[in-house]
Amino acid sequence: MNPVMWILAGAALAWLAFSYLNVNTARGLVMAVVIGAISAYFGGSVLAPLFSNAIQAAGEFKPFALLVAAASAAACLLITDMVYDRFGV
Repeated sequence: MNPVMWILAGAALAWLAFSYLNVNTARGLVMAVVIGAISAYFGGSVLAPLFSNAIQAAGEFKPFALLVAAASAAACLLITDMVYDRFGV
């Protein structure tokens, strides 16, 4: 259940960033959602266990992992927007 929530949180943040903050407007909404979902999954599955030392049962909801997933999605969206503005890639 956690990976689905990470992906949804990343996609929702990407949609909000695209709609209201005009991040990744040149690439389009679909690409922004893909970047947000992939980076949120990476943040929740790789980065959250690195920063957390609490051992929890499998399948248990982890709010810290959701927070890390959302933060990594926001960071990747901003980084990709800056790279696009700078290099046009």
